[in-house]
Amino acid sequence: MNIKNKKAMHVHEKEYIRKHFFSFFAKGNVLFIHGYNSTWFKHRSILDFFYENGYNVFTLDLPNHGKNTDYNSQLFFTDYCNYVLDFIKQHNLKKIVLFGHSMGGGVIGAIFKEINKITKFVILQDPLQKSVKKKDTGIIAKAFDMMKKHGIGGIKKWLTPSNNSLHSILLLNDIVSDDVLVNIENGLKMIDVPTLVFFGENDDVIDPMDAKEYFESIVNKKYLYFEIIKNAKHSPDIENFLETKEVIINFLNK
Repeated sequence: MNIKNKKAMHVHEKEYIRKHFFSFFAKGNVLFIHGYNSTWFKHRSILDFFYENGYNVFTLDLPNHGKNTDYNSQLFFTDYCNYVLDFIKQHNLKKIVLFGHSMGGGVIGAIFKEINKITKFVILQDPLQKSVKKKDTGIIAKAFDMMKKHGIGGIKKWLTPSNNSLHSILLLNDIVSDDVLVNIENGLKMIDVPTLVFFGENDDVIDPMDAKEYFESIVNKKYLYFEIIKNAKHSPDIENFLETKEVIINFLNK
């Protein structure tokens, strides 16, 4: 579904593609990958921002997420990585601005080594990586904290899938497994293009300071730009759109 020279699109589909009529002259191709138990549709404001600033925009609902529910079996992190690589090949993307949120940021880390030669910039919003398992501050600690405060109902609400085709607990166990986190780390170590990593200052899933320390130890400082977005939690582009937009503009204009 190609949307050319149209105003903001607010139809919930499994793919969102907005290309300028003379797309060859676009600044680049933004590829956005959403997070765990989520959908691209939640991030449509920031996607429209990129389009309005001269980029072609490509995104999708990962299998068993959003409107992409035509699957009879549970898929896992590696399946999502392959799905995104197939999407890139299908659309023959070059000059890519890779933009990932949470689990989507982890996918980008894991596949970077496969597509580094066609990548222009990397933008990672509250991305999945090893610091999620740091003692007392990571995603597992959050789950237990929610259970203490709100009982089984609290953690159940957090893990409730957005649609019936997603087995969210199975997927959560997979994305925080050692194999997946090592795979992401190996990709992050290979980053050789300008990379913006940003977190909401009140992120209640991944501790921003733990993540900052981790990224500074893994990614070449020549390429790394790390920012904290005020008045935001785990989705700064939604919770503080204006500051997120300014951080991204400043990064792209460096």
